[in-house]
Amino acid sequence: RKQSIVCVTVELNCSWKNDVYVLQCEAKGFTPPQIFFSWKWAGEVVEPLRPPSDISHTAEGLYQAVSNLTITPAIKDRNVTVSCMVLHIGLRRPLKVEFQPSFVSE
Repeated sequence: RKQSIVCVTVELNCSWKNDVYVLQCEAKGFTPPQIFFSWKWAGEVVEPLRPPSDISHTAEGLYQAVSNLTITPAIKDRNVTVSCMVLHIGLRRPLKVEFQPSFVSE
């Protein structure tokens, strides 16, 4: 039986153009490749658990994966908490990362 390796680091990135933001949650350093992501916006699930939008094999023989959430925030979203949850067989419990993005307007 092949052992699951998880030393997952999760990075959250935010980019924007024309008031549309792309939040990116990236998990690195895991095997086997089956991994799932979920997104919450102000505590509400906006993307249920699903496979990543992009997964790749690293030179070290492990995997990295990316999940994106595209949003158009409103003024009321200024102090909202966004969270990305990562689920993998090698994790004892889902890994959740929260942050409060700074939405700016031109």
